[in-house]
Amino acid sequence: AMRLCASVLRHQAPKQLLQPPPTITASTPTPFNVHALSKEELEQLLLSWGEKRYRAKQIQNWVYHVGVTSFDECSNLPKVLRARLSESVSLGSLAVEHEQVSRDGTTK
Repeated sequence: AMRLCASVLRHQAPKQLLQPPPTITASTPTPFNVHALSKEELEQLLLSWGEKRYRAKQIQNWVYHVGVTSFDECSNLPKVLRARLSESVSLGSLAVEHEQVSRDGTTK
């Protein structure tokens, strides 16, 4: 059943959603917004810098769970990596694309 659902969704999804994500490397124009990168894209970027794949999970933990506002706060990352991230990756916030207000006044 799970395969059938995935297959149906795949056939109904717009073509742009089915395309693989762009390849992110050290030579890709910067800065990137960390919120716009998937874990896999962040891993690609870090690997192209010679870093280990697990650094992506560490970075996402700092950004999404701790809520850092600067890569300098990521104390378990090497200083050299923190500096490179500060130069090449933005910690900008996500923008609201669509806001809904229900009848009871709740904003979603």
